[in-house]
Amino acid sequence: MCGLRDVGESQTDNYQRKALENGLVQVNGVTARPETTLKNGQVISHTLHRHEPPVTRLPVGIIFEDDDLLVIDKPAGVPVHAAGRYHFNTVVEILRSERSSEWLPRPCNRLDRLTSGIMFIGKHPKAADKMAAALKARSVQKEYVARVKGKFPDGVIVCDQPIMQVSPKLGLNRVRATGKEATTKFRRLAYYPPEVAKDVESSSDDERPATPAAELANESEGYSIVHCFPLTGRTHQIRVHLQFLGHPISNDPIYSNSRVFGPDLGKAEVTAERDE
Repeated sequence: MCGLRDVGESQTDNYQRKALENGLVQVNGVTARPETTLKNGQVISHTLHRHEPPVTRLPVGIIFEDDDLLVIDKPAGVPVHAAGRYHFNTVVEILRSERSSEWLPRPCNRLDRLTSGIMFIGKHPKAADKMAAALKARSVQKEYVARVKGKFPDGVIVCDQPIMQVSPKLGLNRVRATGKEATTKFRRLAYYPPEVAKDVESSSDDERPATPAAELANESEGYSIVHCFPLTGRTHQIRVHLQFLGHPISNDPIYSNSRVFGPDLGKAEVTAERDE
């Protein structure tokens, strides 16, 4: 047995002692004190107050619903699962707060925090497994529309560069010859030259999702609206392939960051020169 006691005056020890004195530590659900003695197998829990980053006020839209499945319109800026600094400001927790804390939404597909779009939510395990299997078998196609830097080429552009993860901590992926197979088809839907793009921005409705000004979004050459059709499902695949082609997503904080990748934004890079 060991006691929950102050064993020194370091910053960590001082915090632990104050947490015990303030009743923030529990042992098997009962508030512990500095003099509490631990027994083998008991569970210690600690309450910590933490603020989460804010997310958009846009609602999680419901596109379709039946007894098995919920099809939602996920807003940009909202993560799907609890991760990192986010817990309650997530799609899963927002749905639970709107419906029932006893219900566990089961996402069948995932979107990056910054990506908006359609998601399938299983209402129970069997429904989630069925839809996940359909997505894996590619009997359900996933398509995306992206706003990218510059004038994207005409016609159907196929990028089949392999992708590998170069930083698990940052979730950073790059084109590498030793990476996993990845293929994406792209097709330009529209192009807005700089002078036209400025007019479009000034006449846009205030309620549309915010997009940075051209000088902040690497859009000095105007921007394109591109249809993206991934044939494989690698993490950040569309974002990495668009960067490799020289047309990164306009407001992408990672792959469209000139401070990291320089003026060419990592176009056609296959080396580890900038990884560090």
